[in-house]
Amino acid sequence: NWEMVVIADPIRSQVLAKQMIGRVTRKAPNKKRGYVLVPISSDSPEDLFEASGGYSVFLSAFDAMVGLDPELRDEVIFVTDEQAKMGRSLSITEFPNRVRESFMLPP
Repeated sequence: NWEMVVIADPIRSQVLAKQMIGRVTRKAPNKKRGYVLVPISSDSPEDLFEASGGYSVFLSAFDAMVGLDPELRDEVIFVTDEQAKMGRSLSITEFPNRVRESFMLPP
């Protein structure tokens, strides 16, 4: 009955990532939500995903999470496609509701 998993070290196995995320997202009585915390440190937002290998940690966890839910994966792909079409990042309010509810995104 896990409520949170912290991905503090690189995940080298998709199987392990899916197991960890599966445990925290498993339904249980009185449990409304499970959290996956991926700490990524950076001195500036511009290099956030390149900083200290944080991108690979995030990508492993993220891929495992959306891989468990094909509809959520489609909505994430929609966001990336829209950003490419518009030539800019979408604001949080432009994300599909399900993406906003599934991920705690920075403002």
